[in-house]
Amino acid sequence: MLGYIFTGITKNIGWTNNIATISLYANKVNEMSSLVKKAKSSVGGLKTNLETLQSRILSIDNTICNTDDELKLVQASVTLRCKKS
Repeated sequence: MLGYIFTGITKNIGWTNNIATISLYANKVNEMSSLVKKAKSSVGGLKTNLETLQSRILSIDNTICNTDDELKLVQASVTLRCKKS
């Protein structure tokens, strides 16, 4: 759809040299909305998982397991993996 809009705008303005370039990227622009939706969904899922994890961690008895130390280990591991990527 944006390809048609861009083409119409370029013809009306007189930028006929740019029609090919705009048409070339029209499909990529049209795909952006689905990519944004997927990213938004992933962030929502991550938030839900983190909330679940938080509630489970808060229910752990700290006299049995020191959750602060365990969380620091997980954080260090995730940080290391992100640096390797």
